[in-house]
Amino acid sequence: MPGLKIRELSFSYDGTKILKNINLDFKEGEKTFILGGNGEGKTTLLEHLNGLLQPNTGDIYFGDQKITYDDSCLNKLRQEIGVLFQNPENQIVAPKVPQDIGVGPCNLGLTQEQVKNRINNSLKKLDIKELAERKTHNLSVGEKKKVCIAGLLAMKPSTLVLDEPLSSLDPKSSREVIDIIQNLNQEEGKTIIIATHNIGFASKIADKVIIMEEGKVKESGSPENILRKDILNKYSLKPPGLNMNKIHK
Repeated sequence: MPGLKIRELSFSYDGTKILKNINLDFKEGEKTFILGGNGEGKTTLLEHLNGLLQPNTGDIYFGDQKITYDDSCLNKLRQEIGVLFQNPENQIVAPKVPQDIGVGPCNLGLTQEQVKNRINNSLKKLDIKELAERKTHNLSVGEKKKVCIAGLLAMKPSTLVLDEPLSSLDPKSSREVIDIIQNLNQEEGKTIIIATHNIGFASKIADKVIIMEEGKVKESGSPENILRKDILNKYSLKPPGLNMNKIHK
Protein backbone atom coordinates (compact mmCIF):
# COMPACT_ATOMS: atom_id res chain seq x y z
CA MET A 1 0.00 0.00 0.00
CA PRO A 2 1.51 3.32 -1.00
CA GLY A 3 1.79 6.29 1.32
CA LEU A 4 0.75 9.88 0.75
CA LYS A 5 3.10 12.82 0.26
CA ILE A 6 2.21 16.52 0.22
CA ARG A 7 4.64 19.03 -1.21
CA GLU A 8 4.34 22.84 -0.93
CA LEU A 9 0.54 22.72 -0.94
CA SER A 10 -1.36 25.99 -0.63
CA PHE A 11 -5.07 26.64 -0.99
CA SER A 12 -7.17 29.81 -0.93
CA TYR A 13 -10.94 30.25 -0.78
CA ASP A 14 -12.63 33.54 -1.69
CA GLY A 15 -9.28 35.28 -1.47
CA THR A 16 -8.45 33.92 1.98
CA LYS A 17 -5.44 31.62 2.23
CA ILE A 18 -6.57 28.53 4.13
CA LEU A 19 -3.52 26.26 3.70
CA LYS A 20 0.02 27.61 3.50
CA ASN A 21 2.95 25.65 2.08
CA ILE A 22 2.05 22.27 3.58
CA ASN A 23 4.70 19.54 3.45
CA LEU A 24 3.75 16.20 4.98
CA ASP A 25 4.38 12.48 4.64
CA PHE A 26 1.79 9.91 5.67
CA LYS A 27 3.42 6.49 5.91
CA GLU A 28 1.48 3.41 4.92
CA GLY A 29 0.05 1.48 7.83
CA GLU A 30 0.51 4.42 10.22
CA LYS A 31 -2.13 6.19 12.36
CA THR A 32 -1.61 9.95 11.98
CA PHE A 33 -3.61 12.45 14.03
CA ILE A 34 -3.98 16.08 12.98
CA LEU A 35 -4.75 18.42 15.89
CA GLY A 36 -5.74 22.07 15.93
CA GLY A 37 -8.55 24.42 16.83
CA ASN A 38 -11.51 25.36 14.69
CA GLY A 39 -10.61 27.15 11.49
CA GLU A 40 -6.97 26.08 11.44
CA GLY A 41 -7.27 24.16 8.15
CA LYS A 42 -7.62 20.53 9.27
CA THR A 43 -10.79 19.69 7.33
CA THR A 44 -9.61 21.59 4.26
CA LEU A 45 -6.40 19.55 4.28
CA LEU A 46 -8.33 16.27 4.53
CA GLU A 47 -10.51 17.24 1.58
CA HIS A 48 -7.39 17.50 -0.57
CA LEU A 49 -6.27 13.95 0.16
CA ASN A 50 -8.70 12.25 -2.21
CA GLY A 51 -9.20 15.10 -4.63
CA LEU A 52 -12.36 16.67 -3.19
CA LEU A 53 -10.42 19.94 -3.35
CA GLN A 54 -7.62 20.89 -5.73
CA PRO A 55 -4.68 22.94 -4.41
CA ASN A 56 -3.87 26.33 -5.90
CA THR A 57 -0.18 25.43 -5.77
CA GLY A 58 1.77 22.35 -4.77
CA ASP A 59 1.37 18.64 -5.38
CA ILE A 60 0.08 15.48 -3.71
CA TYR A 61 1.54 12.05 -4.42
CA PHE A 62 -0.07 8.70 -3.72
CA GLY A 63 2.84 6.32 -3.76
CA ASP A 64 4.99 7.42 -6.67
CA GLN A 65 2.07 8.80 -8.67
CA LYS A 66 1.37 12.50 -8.70
CA ILE A 67 -2.34 13.19 -8.32
CA THR A 68 -3.91 14.78 -11.35
CA TYR A 69 -7.48 15.94 -11.44
CA ASP A 70 -8.85 14.13 -14.47
CA ASP A 71 -11.70 11.65 -13.95
CA SER A 72 -9.54 8.57 -14.41
CA CYS A 73 -7.05 9.53 -11.72
CA LEU A 74 -9.71 10.71 -9.27
CA ASN A 75 -11.78 7.56 -9.66
CA LYS A 76 -8.77 5.37 -8.88
CA LEU A 77 -7.73 7.63 -6.00
CA ARG A 78 -11.18 7.53 -4.38
CA GLN A 79 -11.17 3.75 -4.45
CA GLU A 80 -7.91 3.79 -2.51
CA ILE A 81 -8.63 6.68 -0.13
CA GLY A 82 -11.96 6.82 1.69
CA VAL A 83 -13.04 10.00 3.49
CA LEU A 84 -15.41 10.06 6.47
CA PHE A 85 -17.09 13.45 6.92
CA GLN A 86 -17.62 14.87 10.41
CA ASN A 87 -21.39 14.90 9.97
CA PRO A 88 -22.72 11.54 8.72
CA GLU A 89 -25.85 13.29 7.45
CA ASN A 90 -23.63 14.72 4.69
CA GLN A 91 -22.52 11.25 3.66
CA ILE A 92 -25.57 9.00 3.87
CA VAL A 93 -27.55 9.11 0.64
CA ALA A 94 -29.77 6.01 0.60
CA PRO A 95 -32.89 5.20 2.66
CA LYS A 96 -31.78 1.73 3.82
CA VAL A 97 -28.48 0.63 5.33
CA PRO A 98 -27.46 -1.98 2.71
CA GLN A 99 -28.32 0.40 -0.11
CA ASP A 100 -26.14 3.10 1.38
CA ILE A 101 -23.18 0.79 1.91
CA GLY A 102 -23.53 -0.41 -1.68
CA VAL A 103 -23.54 2.99 -3.38
CA GLY A 104 -19.79 3.05 -4.00
CA PRO A 105 -19.46 -0.53 -5.25
CA CYS A 106 -22.45 -0.02 -7.58
CA ASN A 107 -20.62 2.91 -9.14
CA LEU A 108 -17.67 0.62 -9.86
CA GLY A 109 -19.77 -1.39 -12.28
CA LEU A 110 -19.64 -4.58 -10.21
CA THR A 111 -22.21 -7.34 -10.60
CA GLN A 112 -25.16 -7.49 -8.23
CA GLU A 113 -23.63 -10.50 -6.48
CA GLN A 114 -20.26 -8.74 -6.06
CA VAL A 115 -21.96 -5.67 -4.58
CA LYS A 116 -23.96 -7.87 -2.19
CA ASN A 117 -20.77 -9.61 -1.06
CA ARG A 118 -19.04 -6.29 -0.38
CA ILE A 119 -22.03 -5.07 1.64
CA ASN A 120 -22.14 -8.25 3.71
CA ASN A 121 -18.39 -8.22 4.27
CA SER A 122 -18.50 -4.61 5.49
CA LEU A 123 -21.39 -5.36 7.86
CA LYS A 124 -19.45 -8.33 9.20
CA LYS A 125 -16.15 -6.46 9.62
CA LEU A 126 -17.83 -3.75 11.69
CA ASP A 127 -20.08 -6.21 13.54
CA ILE A 128 -23.22 -4.31 12.55
CA LYS A 129 -25.25 -7.02 10.85
CA GLU A 130 -28.17 -6.07 13.10
CA LEU A 131 -28.42 -2.77 11.18
CA ALA A 132 -29.01 -4.48 7.85
CA GLU A 133 -32.80 -4.18 8.10
CA ARG A 134 -32.81 -0.62 9.40
CA LYS A 135 -33.65 2.64 7.66
CA THR A 136 -30.79 5.13 7.75
CA HIS A 137 -32.89 8.04 9.04
CA ASN A 138 -33.78 6.03 12.17
CA LEU A 139 -30.16 5.38 13.17
CA SER A 140 -28.33 7.08 16.02
CA VAL A 141 -25.33 9.28 15.21
CA GLY A 142 -22.98 6.48 16.25
CA GLU A 143 -24.80 3.95 14.08
CA LYS A 144 -24.74 6.36 11.14
CA LYS A 145 -20.97 6.79 11.50
CA LYS A 146 -20.52 3.03 11.49
CA VAL A 147 -22.63 2.75 8.34
CA CYS A 148 -20.54 5.47 6.69
CA ILE A 149 -17.34 3.60 7.61
CA ALA A 150 -18.89 0.40 6.24
CA GLY A 151 -19.58 2.23 2.97
CA LEU A 152 -15.93 3.27 2.80
CA LEU A 153 -14.74 -0.28 3.47
CA ALA A 154 -16.98 -1.62 0.71
CA MET A 155 -14.70 0.22 -1.72
CA LYS A 156 -11.70 -1.72 -0.33
CA PRO A 157 -9.51 1.36 0.29
CA SER A 158 -5.96 1.17 1.58
CA THR A 159 -6.30 4.51 3.41
CA LEU A 160 -9.06 5.96 5.61
CA VAL A 161 -9.28 9.70 6.20
CA LEU A 162 -11.57 10.49 9.15
CA ASP A 163 -12.77 13.96 10.13
CA GLU A 164 -13.67 14.12 13.85
CA PRO A 165 -14.89 10.49 13.96
CA LEU A 166 -15.85 10.73 17.65
CA SER A 167 -17.79 14.01 17.50
CA SER A 168 -21.36 13.84 18.87
CA LEU A 169 -20.83 10.27 20.09
CA ASP A 170 -21.60 9.00 23.60
CA PRO A 171 -18.79 7.18 25.48
CA LYS A 172 -19.98 3.71 24.42
CA SER A 173 -20.16 4.62 20.74
CA SER A 174 -16.78 6.38 20.98
CA ARG A 175 -15.16 3.23 22.36
CA GLU A 176 -16.74 1.15 19.60
CA VAL A 177 -15.49 3.48 16.86
CA ILE A 178 -11.99 3.54 18.40
CA ASP A 179 -11.98 -0.27 18.41
CA ILE A 180 -13.06 -0.31 14.76
CA ILE A 181 -10.22 2.06 13.81
CA GLN A 182 -7.69 0.02 15.76
CA ASN A 183 -8.81 -3.25 14.17
CA LEU A 184 -8.73 -1.84 10.65
CA ASN A 185 -5.19 -0.63 11.24
CA GLN A 186 -3.79 -3.60 13.13
CA GLU A 187 -5.58 -6.48 11.40
CA GLU A 188 -5.82 -5.11 7.86
CA GLY A 189 -2.88 -2.71 7.81
CA LYS A 190 -4.94 0.25 6.67
CA THR A 191 -3.38 3.70 6.82
CA ILE A 192 -5.44 5.95 9.11
CA ILE A 193 -5.44 9.76 9.00
CA ILE A 194 -7.62 11.51 11.58
CA ALA A 195 -8.42 15.17 12.25
CA THR A 196 -9.69 15.73 15.78
CA HIS A 197 -9.90 18.06 18.77
CA ASN A 198 -9.80 15.03 21.06
CA ILE A 199 -6.30 14.91 22.51
CA GLY A 200 -7.14 11.97 24.74
CA PHE A 201 -8.11 9.99 21.62
CA ALA A 202 -4.82 10.88 19.95
CA SER A 203 -2.79 9.99 23.04
CA LYS A 204 -4.30 6.49 23.11
CA ILE A 205 -3.64 5.26 19.58
CA ALA A 206 -1.64 7.73 17.44
CA ASP A 207 1.65 6.72 15.83
CA LYS A 208 2.27 10.29 14.67
CA VAL A 209 0.79 13.66 15.67
CA ILE A 210 0.60 16.87 13.64
CA ILE A 211 -0.48 20.25 15.00
CA MET A 212 -1.89 22.84 12.62
CA GLU A 213 -2.37 26.54 13.26
CA GLU A 214 -3.45 29.25 10.81
CA GLY A 215 -3.20 26.84 7.89
CA LYS A 216 0.37 25.79 8.64
CA VAL A 217 1.96 22.66 10.05
CA LYS A 218 3.51 23.83 13.29
CA GLU A 219 4.55 20.54 14.89
CA SER A 220 4.99 16.98 13.63
CA GLY A 221 6.35 13.92 15.40
CA SER A 222 5.67 11.08 17.80
CA PRO A 223 2.97 11.41 20.49
CA GLU A 224 5.71 11.39 23.12
CA ASN A 225 7.33 14.45 21.54
CA ILE A 226 4.19 16.39 20.57
CA LEU A 227 1.60 15.62 23.27
CA ARG A 228 3.53 17.38 26.02
CA LYS A 229 2.01 19.97 28.29
CA ASP A 230 4.30 22.76 27.11
CA ILE A 231 3.49 22.17 23.43
CA LEU A 232 -0.25 21.71 24.00
CA ASN A 233 -0.39 24.89 26.06
CA LYS A 234 1.54 26.75 23.35
CA TYR A 235 -1.30 26.07 20.90
CA SER A 236 -4.13 26.31 23.45
CA LEU A 237 -4.87 22.61 23.00
CA LYS A 238 -6.18 21.80 26.43
CA PRO A 239 -9.82 20.81 26.04
CA PRO A 240 -12.19 21.00 29.06
CA GLY A 241 -12.32 17.86 31.15
CA LEU A 242 -9.13 16.30 29.78
CA ASN A 243 -7.11 14.45 32.38
CA MET A 244 -3.74 16.01 31.70
CA ASN A 245 -2.07 13.30 33.80
CA LYS A 246 -2.57 11.03 30.82
CA ILE A 247 -0.66 13.42 28.58
CA HIS A 248 3.12 13.18 28.25
CA LYS A 249 5.11 15.56 30.44
